[in-house]
Amino acid sequence: MAANILSNWDRHADAQSTGYVLFKTWAKHAPTPMFANPWSDQDPLGTPNTLADPAGSVEALREAIREMRVRGLALDVPWGDVHHFPAGRRPSLSIPGHGDSDTFRNVWWIGDQLIGPGGGDSIVIIVEFTPSGPKAKSLLGYGNATPYSRGGDVFLHINDQFEMFANKQLKEVLLERADIEANLEERAYLEF
Repeated sequence: MAANILSNWDRHADAQSTGYVLFKTWAKHAPTPMFANPWSDQDPLGTPNTLADPAGSVEALREAIREMRVRGLALDVPWGDVHHFPAGRRPSLSIPGHGDSDTFRNVWWIGDQLIGPGGGDSIVIIVEFTPSGPKAKSLLGYGNATPYSRGGDVFLHINDQFEMFANKQLKEVLLERADIEANLEERAYLEF
């Protein structure tokens, strides 16, 4: 059953990806090096491949199965059932998470289950330079404030872009003064 789950895994760390929790647990126990042919920039989609130690890899898979059973997890549990993002201003709610270290939308997780992200891609920006000027999209997944730093609303802009991060979305960057002023939430004047 475990081999079938790994064979059918979509090779992603998305919230709905079944098999990644098993793979990650197996990789933790796998012999080093795991693969006879490591990742190569000459063949990025075809490597890594070929287990370096097939017998040791089978034993590591058995250990991964035991660990997941002890943790009470089904072998085909979706990644997002185990890892969650906080849900913006609603800290008691959460959103199924995606991503992991060494993936696009890098996230490293605190603990093994339902604890949350500890870090990763805190800001993502894509800029296109065109003859009519730059266009940009961005996301500040972890927010740009700390609790109580913005007055009465404890969670104002702390994690409110996590939902977009979880949905793999970016927001338009406001580049023109008129657009920025039309979308102001607060104006502060500094005295020196």
